[in-house]
Amino acid sequence: MILPDKLQRLQSFVVFTILLILLSGFKILNAQGGRTIDVLQYTLNVNILDFKSQEISGITDLQIRALTDRVSEIQLDLLALKADSVWVDDERITDFTQVGEKLIIPLFEPMEKDGTVLISVFYHGKPAKDPSWGGFYFKDNYAFNMGVGMKSDPPGFGRAWYPCVDSFTDRAGYDYFITVSGNNTAVCPGILKEVIENADGTHTFHWQLLNGIPTYLSSVAVSDYVCLSDTFHGLQRDIPVMIFVAPEDSLNAAGSFRDLPKWMECFEDMYGPYQWEKIGFVSTPFSGGAMEHATAISFSRSTLMDTTGFKGILVHELSHSWFGNLVTCETPDDMWLNEGWASYSVPLYLEWAKGEKEYRDYMMRNHWNVLRFAHIRDDGYRSVYGNAPDHTYGSTVYNKGADVAYNLRNYIGDDYFLPALKKYFKTYAFKNINTVEFKEFFSLQTEADLDHFFDFWVYGKGFPHFSVDSLNVNKQGDNWQVKVYSSQKLLGTDQYSNYNQLEILFLGRNWVERKEIMQMSGPADSAVFSLDFNPETIIIDPDNKILGATTGELIVLRETGEQNIRNAYFSLNVKRVKDSALFKITRDWVSADTVGSEFEIDPVGYWTVSGYNLTKQDMEGKFVYENLKFVPDKFIQTIKERDEMNTLVLFYRAGAGEEWKMIDAKSDHNENGGSFTTSFIKSGEYCIGLNR
Repeated sequence: MILPDKLQRLQSFVVFTILLILLSGFKILNAQGGRTIDVLQYTLNVNILDFKSQEISGITDLQIRALTDRVSEIQLDLLALKADSVWVDDERITDFTQVGEKLIIPLFEPMEKDGTVLISVFYHGKPAKDPSWGGFYFKDNYAFNMGVGMKSDPPGFGRAWYPCVDSFTDRAGYDYFITVSGNNTAVCPGILKEVIENADGTHTFHWQLLNGIPTYLSSVAVSDYVCLSDTFHGLQRDIPVMIFVAPEDSLNAAGSFRDLPKWMECFEDMYGPYQWEKIGFVSTPFSGGAMEHATAISFSRSTLMDTTGFKGILVHELSHSWFGNLVTCETPDDMWLNEGWASYSVPLYLEWAKGEKEYRDYMMRNHWNVLRFAHIRDDGYRSVYGNAPDHTYGSTVYNKGADVAYNLRNYIGDDYFLPALKKYFKTYAFKNINTVEFKEFFSLQTEADLDHFFDFWVYGKGFPHFSVDSLNVNKQGDNWQVKVYSSQKLLGTDQYSNYNQLEILFLGRNWVERKEIMQMSGPADSAVFSLDFNPETIIIDPDNKILGATTGELIVLRETGEQNIRNAYFSLNVKRVKDSALFKITRDWVSADTVGSEFEIDPVGYWTVSGYNLTKQDMEGKFVYENLKFVPDKFIQTIKERDEMNTLVLFYRAGAGEEWKMIDAKSDHNENGGSFTTSFIKSGEYCIGLNR
């Protein structure tokens, strides 16, 4: 070991005395969730020398405070590693037990509430890996941990390499003393205090993290690293930047991190000052993904291969310095507060750096991904809150979680959104929060009733689909009274969404326009608007402010050319422009109404075209459908099996309640799907089906 055990424990006691007052502000001083103890400080002495046997050995000192009276034993989490000996304060005990993942340590005398004790555990062994993702790895000349076990319960995975209280709600400070050999460097959270040269030729890296973190954010990475150093001039102070990579990757890393100052400037601008000791990243040869270890973000070496592309994964992980690290979800059920909002931080950065179009394009790509794949990857439509362990880190939590954050922003409005976020991080800094508290906080800050929003978007599953069934326009004096009848269908749920703020764009002659908000609840609703012009057309949710069961885009047509709107499975070829026009195409991910129709149509979905001045254009549209092997369209698959693909046609109707009519279209079918191309492009609805 680095230090003789007596000296090591004395050092831990001194560190504990200094940090006790500092950490007290970060700890909850009463028992919550059945907890009886609170770890204030970890001092980790770990040897990472044996790359051949892939074993580690170490001493972990834990400074522990009692949260209740009469605490007679300490239970720690330790997975796969063997505890060799245990000390309580300065005395060795022999009657500790190690059962499964629990290390049970009896105390000589019960502790009263707020009493403290120093526990020292000597241990060794081969550290554990999660069956899917996370744990401790030896690979090539690297040794490193990933602090989350995605298939483990609980998912925090500090117990894979040291004894701990493996909980999201137990925050502690850290001193790391990591002993390595040769040219290796040990990288951990916090500030590098010293490098100790040992008599046996090894060297020990001492890192110190004063800000309290839960165990899943604790980390170590060992390899022959070089460090790219810099300083970021933050809102409140200069912050050191340390990026550790393999020597051969240093040039690529410089290119990949060239926009790091912009990422930081954006997040400080939106979320408030960066609160951590350093900005740190470390490269590992992990197969994929990244991990937001506090001030030592682990990322895959493969991320550095493309030095020019946008590094969304690094932006995501950096945003965890606020979402997750600064304010941590209380339980795995609340994981969307970490991962959904970190996923949403990427398009927020794009909006800040490149403008609203980049932001909306990114969100629509994300939403298409959610509608297309999330329910397949997660074995069904799920809520972003309260998932089983197998889906805590699923697509619903990440990608749909970003959708929900986007929808919440539009629901409460920009005047409240960012100010509420800044207040959120200031109020809950270095604390934990659950979904109920999150809702209550945002309700208070925005003066909005968020019950209905959370009931559907957070606690519920699936998606709403909104459409306009009809209009009733009456001239009254100089104004027009317009009654809008709307309907709501459902995808992946039987629960209707209520009190939706549905934006309606009214368009009249000479491009006069007006936007209004229609409050939409239940399966059908209506609202009356008074306009000073006669609306020739309306477009529902023109800016896609509600990410429901539709994908699509609104575009202005001013010139010829082809535009591929992939998220709507559609492309538009404008051959001649007689006058500028407004065109919106949506892919509707619900079954079209077929009442009164003799046709058999695809229940997977349909398209809606809406716009202004469309009849004055010469254009052609291509409607595309998919039939992928891993996600077959059952309707199309059945037609293929019946050898009836030549009877598949394109239908059109002007709106709800109208009869479907077959239109002329050129078809093209293949193994993975097909398309229909037609010059018949008008406002209305389109679908594919069989001509019976």
